[in-house]
Amino acid sequence: VPYGFTLGVSLVSDRNQYLGLRDRDGDGRPDLVDDFPENKSYWLDTDGDGLADNMDNEWDIDGDGITDTLDANIPGWNLDTVVVLDDSVFTKAEPIDVNKETESFRAFALDAGIPILNEGPIKINFYAQFAALLGKTHNPESEKKEEAGYGLIPFGLGAKFGPAQFNFEFRMVPNGNFEFGYFDRSYEIERATFELGQNNRGNIVTKSSKLGYYGKQNGFYSSLTLDLGSLVDASMAFQSLNGEMFDDHKRKYDESSNQSFTSVIKLKKPISKIEKATWFYQQRNVPNPFDFEYSESTITGYNIGLNLGNGMVLSYVFRRTFKDLNGDGDVKDEGEMINMTGVETSFSF
Repeated sequence: VPYGFTLGVSLVSDRNQYLGLRDRDGDGRPDLVDDFPENKSYWLDTDGDGLADNMDNEWDIDGDGITDTLDANIPGWNLDTVVVLDDSVFTKAEPIDVNKETESFRAFALDAGIPILNEGPIKINFYAQFAALLGKTHNPESEKKEEAGYGLIPFGLGAKFGPAQFNFEFRMVPNGNFEFGYFDRSYEIERATFELGQNNRGNIVTKSSKLGYYGKQNGFYSSLTLDLGSLVDASMAFQSLNGEMFDDHKRKYDESSNQSFTSVIKLKKPISKIEKATWFYQQRNVPNPFDFEYSESTITGYNIGLNLGNGMVLSYVFRRTFKDLNGDGDVKDEGEMINMTGVETSFSF
C-alpha cells in the first residue's frame, strides 16, 4: 500500500458455542444438565430417585407418591388396557441437545495503520480499527434477541523506543452489545457456562448472550512491553471503559466501570535445558481487576519447555481457571477452581 499504509482483515468463527461444555457420554446433553452423564441412553430424572424418566420400572416419574399408569410394565397387571392414575405428572424440561441445537458466533475486524516516525531509535505509528461481532445476543431489559454490536478504535498510537514498546488506544462502543478482545485466551472457558434460573432450573448460557449487559461505553486501552535484559521480557495491558452496564438488581442500565488487566512474563531465549518459559495472568470485564477477586474471566498459568536433545522439547503446561458450576454468581464454592495440567512433546527439525 502506498506511503507505508498497512491494512489488515481478520475473521474468527465459533460454529457452535455449546461445544465448550463437557459431555462425557457423548449423548449431546452436557454433563451439567445431564442427570446420567456417564450413560448415553438416559439423561432425565425428574424426581431424582436414580431411575430415568423413560425407564420401564419408573412408575412414578414426578415422585408424588402416585403411580402414573397401570400398564404392562407393572408386575401383576395382565390387562391389555392402560389406566391413567396420575393425570398431572410434572416432568423436568428436556436438556439441550448440542448435536441438534447450535448457536454460532463470529467476529470481523478491519484495521489500518501508517508509520509517523520510522527512523532512528524511536519508531511511532498511528492506527485505527473497526470490529464487529456477528450473531445474536440477549437484551436483559427487554428480554428480546438483538444483533451483537461493533466497536471502534478511532485513534491508536504505537511507539517503540529502546527496550520498551508502548500502545495507547481510545476505544468506543457506540451502541453496546460488544466486547473488545471477545475471542481471548479464556474464551474456551466462557463460551458456554451454567446458570441457576427460576425454580432452581439449570440453564446453559453462552458468552454471546451476555453481550446485552454492555451498553454504550467509551474509554482507553494501554499496553507496555519491556525487554528486561537479554533473557526476559514482560508485558502488561490495561483497559478501562466507562458507560452503561445492566444492573440485575435495579433491572436497568446504569453507569458503571468495566476494566481488564493482563500480564505476561516470558523467557526470550533458552537457559541450559529450559527451552521456553511463560507465565500469564488475565482478568477481564470487572469493576476493578486490581482487587484480584476471581471470576470466570480469570485465567492464570505457566508453560515450561525442557530440551531433551535431538530436537525434542517436553512442555509442562499448567492453567488455573474458574467456573460457576452451581450458578450462584460466584466461583468460591468447592470444585469451582479448576486446575489443568498437561504434558506435551514437540519436535523441531
